Amino acid sequence: HVMASLFERIGNLLDNWVEWQHCPPPSDLPETSLDSCPHIATWAELMFHGDERVVERVKTVSFHLRQQEPPILYRPRAELELATALLGVVDSVVQTVDKLRHAAAYRHQMWSARTLRSRARMTCHRMWALLPELWTGLLCILMITTRCYQSLPLLAQHAQVAHRLVKAMSKTVGNTVTLCDVDKNRWNEARSLLSTLAYFAVDWISKHSSLLGLDKHFNAM
Repeated sequence: HVMASLFERIGNLLDNWVEWQHCPPPSDLPETSLDSCPHIATWAELMFHGDERVVERVKTVSFHLRQQEPPILYRPRAELELATALLGVVDSVVQTVDKLRHAAAYRHQMWSARTLRSRARMTCHRMWALLPELWTGLLCILMITTRCYQSLPLLAQHAQVAHRLVKAMSKTVGNTVTLCDVDKNRWNEARSLLSTLAYFAVDWISKHSSLLGLDKHFNAM
């Protein structure tokens, strides 16, 4: 059932996120300064309520999710359609995560073996400089997807509005799957897509925060 599959996929991602996103650079990699992306930072502030303890926050969300049984019986069509679209988002997040982890492991191995030429070394610099924001953007997508899952009955009553957000996320992560391939080296483009989505998502939440239970925090911001 799509509701059960969505419940399990989200839960597994939340449970393993802290371990998966731990992709430290080689110890001898020179530091690279990079301007942060304000839109991704704003979205992260919104999704984590300004709490810097992101690990604890993810664990808390995972714990509360696991306390609920996925609603399966007699679900309205609008809910099932949204759940199916959200499942596609989660699948693309999983694929992007796999691409990032593979790229980080491969580049780490190549760097440590000292087999990279000058241009490839610069690619490593850029990738590890961008990785934190790529992970943050993907985590924001996962967190808002979790919110959507928990708010499906209410979102289904505003299906057209909800689908605009879900389609934007789906399009973005569908492209990051390709851009984050180790052979593509299109890390800047992936961050740009996540930044554009972050801008859209923050604007969407500013107008429809009550649908996800984020209205109190958004008003406080």
